[in-house]
Formats: sequence, structure tokens, C-alpha cells
Amino acid sequence: MPDVAQRLSFYSKARSFQEVAGLLTTARVLPSVVFTVADWATDRDAIVVRIQMALGSQGPWIVRSSSLSEDGDRFSNAGRFLSVPDVEDISGLLTAVERVV
Repeated sequence: MPDVAQRLSFYSKARSFQEVAGLLTTARVLPSVVFTVADWATDRDAIVVRIQMALGSQGPWIVRSSSLSEDGDRFSNAGRFLSVPDVEDISGLLTAVERVV
């Protein structure tokens, strides 16, 4: 079996989580809902419904950025993008997404 590092490529954070999920044996990637800033600006209500359907109506959740410019094979921007942990409810979710966006 090839070395895991040789099989991985850098994508957005969301896609990277999806890619490694199948490779993990002692950890797991939790369910997530991924959307673009443009989608959020256009129809945030639909996204909130998607989140509720996928994750329920109560947290705790973490709202994270997911950008192609966050990390790469030659650089890391760890800590440069906002993540909001411990989001407990829909009101907090709306505020957290706005902060991250």
C-alpha cells in the first residue's frame, strides 16, 4: 500500500476532510454541511434547513472556513482563518457563519 502522504492532495478543508475520512482507522470525520459564501448570501434560510436536516436543531457545532488558500503542500495558513466552536443553537449559528464569512 502506498504511503498515505503520497495518496493525499490538498483541497479545501471541507474536501480534505471528505478525502481522509475513508483512510482513517482510529478516528472519524464528523458529519458536515458545506456551502459557499455565495450560497449563504443568496439563500441562507435554505442552508439553515439543510443544516437542521443533517445535524439537528441544537449544537454544539463548529463553524469553520474552507478555502483553497488555507493550506498546501508547501505552506500552511493554520490559525489565519476563523473557526467558531461551541455554537449551540440556530441564532448562534447565524452569528457564527456571518463572522466566518
